[in-house]
Amino acid sequence: MRRNDRELDFPAILSLLDRCHIVRLAMIDGSEPYIVPLNYGYTCEDGQITLYCHSANEGRKLNVMCANPLVGFEMDTDYRLLEHEEACRHSNLFSSVIGTGEFELLEGDEKKKALSVLMHHQTGRDFCFTDEQAASVAVFAIRVKTISGKAKAK
Repeated sequence: MRRNDRELDFPAILSLLDRCHIVRLAMIDGSEPYIVPLNYGYTCEDGQITLYCHSANEGRKLNVMCANPLVGFEMDTDYRLLEHEEACRHSNLFSSVIGTGEFELLEGDEKKKALSVLMHHQTGRDFCFTDEQAASVAVFAIRVKTISGKAKAK
């Protein structure tokens, strides 16, 4: 990272994950980049972050990740434009994280637990899911391999 003074430590990264609600997930579809915004939830156990997302049971996103499970991701928040009379002196405040991970399609109880984590993150409420409800969507984990964060707060 070029600006070490803006680097976020691990607790600040977790705080940012708590405040964000959309992850932008980047994949490679053959020879083309492909990126999608998704709702997510996450867990952090023994320093290992796992992101949980859901989608339709079939489609491009799942096809791409099944073919190549390596992904990148980005999340950001706290954006505020800092205006200036001179165009080149405009700036902005922000907090962001980027990282890499590996896709894993979930099934059974792990799938239902992941849906509960996702919904709790999005709504602050606890939900339980039936087998029928869980079967209506694909649920996947992104096992985070690398993550870094950066912020400009003033």
